[in-house]
Amino acid sequence: MKDKFIVLTHEFIRDNSLTMNEKIVYLEILNLSSLEKGCIASNSHFEKSFGISKKSVSNTISSLVKKGFIESKLSDRNHTRILSIKNGHLSTNYGQLSTKNGETKDNKTTNKTINTDSGIIERFDKIWKAYKIPAKSKGVKSDALNSYKRKGIHKKSDKEIKIVLYAEMKKTYGQRHLTTIFNNFDGSLEMANEILNENSQHEQKEVLV
Repeated sequence: MKDKFIVLTHEFIRDNSLTMNEKIVYLEILNLSSLEKGCIASNSHFEKSFGISKKSVSNTISSLVKKGFIESKLSDRNHTRILSIKNGHLSTNYGQLSTKNGETKDNKTTNKTINTDSGIIERFDKIWKAYKIPAKSKGVKSDALNSYKRKGIHKKSDKEIKIVLYAEMKKTYGQRHLTTIFNNFDGSLEMANEILNENSQHEQKEVLV
């Protein structure tokens, strides 16, 4: 039987919010999640498979949970830990698990999806850079990208996004994470228009998106 493999997106490879250990452990969890019982691997499994210390494995898994990439829960029957990929990060967002024999069901469809996804990611990256506030105030980039896709923000016009970013950057305090903005984009746009109406239009600077 051929080895299984995983098709990864460029987004996952270039995601600077994840350490190398986090990426390796994440991919192993994705791989083991295809088993009947899911990923029930112990920390010792990751330690032996990848040469990572038990402490590093524990910290890595805790970090992935905290960042919202995976979920960790105990089974009701025997209290075995089950690790799973959190909704929104599976498939075209970060990687696609192969079929049992090491072949994807439809490579053409996969490639088409990844190419489309790359265009969405490229535009998101421009928005992320255009939102010029302190890095800590932006929030977690991967979370913002998830909301950007899930809420269909990639379908919004450049003008609408410019207005929302501009209004948020004009605040002297309380600037919100991009994830929060995207999750309630229509409300953010309405609020932004109200702010702009209170300011003269000639003060608005061009924000490249």
